[in-house]
Amino acid sequence: MDRRQTSAVTLGVLALICVLMLIFGVTQTTKGFPKASFGDSDPACVEKTIPAGSKVRTGDITVSVYNAGKRSGLASKTMEQLIVHGFGAGDSGNARKAGVKRVEVRAANHDAAARLVAAQFGAGTPIVTDKELLGVGIVVVVGDEFQSLVKKSPRKLKAGEDTAVCTPPIA
Repeated sequence: MDRRQTSAVTLGVLALICVLMLIFGVTQTTKGFPKASFGDSDPACVEKTIPAGSKVRTGDITVSVYNAGKRSGLASKTMEQLIVHGFGAGDSGNARKAGVKRVEVRAANHDAAARLVAAQFGAGTPIVTDKELLGVGIVVVVGDEFQSLVKKSPRKLKAGEDTAVCTPPIA
């Protein structure tokens, strides 16, 4: 084979490789995203009723955390601390217009689940039932004056009445 034939064969093989890669690229880009990456069909939590007289535990409760302050990452750091305390992770994000200076617990009712979440932040933590729930489960809104969770906080409370909780799904 002379140089011209070698060059022609090489260019032909390279052109074939380019066409095959183009076909592969088009099929991969039009295939769509895997379902595991976006739009998980698993719910963030499952509704469950804990009967009066039973214990409500941190593992029974999904908590969402929102940052009402200017400190970056405050919601995610608080969520990490709550997960360490045994709570299930819900949503998190920013709620700059919430007007919360330290911490506020938002719930549908002033029940044992809301009180257990509020106990993680210390005595005097308000439980609010008349504001928008920004995420799933019990919602915690933290502000710039919030520092950390109480180290010796309860991990369970006795339910005085039937308590509806948003429980993390079992994987």
